[in-house]
Amino acid sequence: MNCMSKDRKIAVVSGATGGMGAEIARKLASDGFDLVLLGRNKNKLNNIADTLKTTFSCEVTSYYFDVRDNGAVTNFVKALKKQYNHLNALVYAAGDGPVAKLSDTTDDEWLNTFDVKLMGAVRLIRSMEELLENGKGSVVLINGALTKQPHPLFPINSAVNCAVSGFAKAISSDFLSKGIRVNVVNPGATLTSLWETTARQVGDKFGIDAEDITHDVESKALYKRMTNPEDIANAVSFFTSSQSIHISGTSLVVDGGALSAL
Repeated sequence: MNCMSKDRKIAVVSGATGGMGAEIARKLASDGFDLVLLGRNKNKLNNIADTLKTTFSCEVTSYYFDVRDNGAVTNFVKALKKQYNHLNALVYAAGDGPVAKLSDTTDDEWLNTFDVKLMGAVRLIRSMEELLENGKGSVVLINGALTKQPHPLFPINSAVNCAVSGFAKAISSDFLSKGIRVNVVNPGATLTSLWETTARQVGDKFGIDAEDITHDVESKALYKRMTNPEDIANAVSFFTSSQSIHISGTSLVVDGGALSAL
């Protein structure tokens, strides 16, 4: 299929097999986007694509590769340019680091997290700049509230989140003349399978039940509930719509007001 008409809205979602990424893809499909889904779990990626095509009658293409592989990224973008001549949105929702104090981390954990969460975004955005300019596109990076309030149990995530925010702010200025918007969504603790793993790991370190950790997070938030993937998807929907046409270089925390930092 070759869809060169600019009447069609095209969005790329990286990390589409994760809890947030899958919900973001669903929301963008409901907003009228045709989708290009990226991920490393081939079967899960294809299942998500099939469900979206059936539910929303949109065009969905899926690509299975590792964003750490620069050659794979290059080959993907070459294939994408044969299919589309523009992109209206790129959402990057890949990457996460371990739960560990600094003394318990390894160089490989640091390098791998930065390679996926920061450099993966760098590789994709750099390769797609022409397509995004043609579509006057919106780039949305899914980052994390640790960029605002770092935590000693998450030194790797705290550091990479700050790096992603700095990267986004820097390129937002460069992209102004090209009509490309760049914004960051910083989720708080979000109710996904990843959170269940994180809560269990934190609980194991302190001898606390994972459910108690979840209840503590809920108690600090508006409406006494966890952030849901739908909350993050709604923020992305805003940043990829014409309603945010005058917003770029901004970071938005979505955590129900739980964060105490500015």
